[in-house]
Amino acid sequence: MAEKLIKNKRVQQVNKNEQLEYWEKPSREYVLSLDAVKTALHNTNRAEILNKAEQLGKPMGFIAKITVNSQFYPVMLKEKNSEKYSGYDLLRRPLYLDSGRMARAESLGKLALQITSANIRKEERQYIRMLGFEYIGSMMFGAQFLDEIIDQTKKELPVGYSIEEAKWTWWGEVKRKYGLIFALLLVVFFIGCVLFENMREAVLIISIIPISFIGLFLIFSMGHFYFDQGGYAAFILLGGLVSNAAIFIINDYNNLKKNKSKRCPNRLLIRSAANRARTIMLTTLSACCGLIPFLAEGQNEVFWFSLAIGAIGGLLFSLVAAFIVLPVLLWKK
Repeated sequence: MAEKLIKNKRVQQVNKNEQLEYWEKPSREYVLSLDAVKTALHNTNRAEILNKAEQLGKPMGFIAKITVNSQFYPVMLKEKNSEKYSGYDLLRRPLYLDSGRMARAESLGKLALQITSANIRKEERQYIRMLGFEYIGSMMFGAQFLDEIIDQTKKELPVGYSIEEAKWTWWGEVKRKYGLIFALLLVVFFIGCVLFENMREAVLIISIIPISFIGLFLIFSMGHFYFDQGGYAAFILLGGLVSNAAIFIINDYNNLKKNKSKRCPNRLLIRSAANRARTIMLTTLSACCGLIPFLAEGQNEVFWFSLAIGAIGGLLFSLVAAFIVLPVLLWKK
């Protein structure tokens, strides 16, 4: 199946030992792959080569047990320089098979560092192995491609083997895909705290960011557009632009309160929003205009179309958040 996947130009980093759980850490090991034709030409076989390599390297287990004072102790047999034996030695130095034959592993195959699963999972008397890969493109086309590969592989599997697509839990998907959004909110919160020295105003800044996401969801829903990696990137883009507009208004509002402390705070709030309206409107419109060229190719354009359409919808709706929701939250009775 991995060979079929890698033939597609949009597939990258096929891992035949993907971790089964999010918290598992993959391990790595060197794998010596020997060519059957080359080993036959050297009048040897895989078992003989591997047996000789094991003798030169560190022992994998004990060969016998001895009894001393009614206690059993394992006996391990190892070569004198086994601690210094490395992958370079395995490939470059000759393996003396017997008095008349020798071979180098370098000429018989290759040694590669591969990712392996940290644990061997077994459920209902069946061993489970996870295959993972990265697909650069639309989620819809990626799902169709995966379904085709699974159907082809099912026909070739021997009796007793099965294959199915892994279904991640809701929390696993949120943790993977939306972790950056929570990190963004946290960074904006700290910036607001440092800038205004007021936690309440920092909370107000990050509170209007999710409101702008409503526009992103609406435009994808109303237009029946496909949501792929570009849509997730639009979340991050919106967070920065919307928080910038809120910072403008709150900063002007604080400056007006310091200079004209005797005036009504609500009137100063309206004035600060009006003063910054032109700047925020021009910034929003220029950002939308800059994203319009990415819409030219339509939904066939991977990533960029979703990024552009999602960001435009969120930016337009962010005007509601900046000029209506934020003043309401800052309004004083």
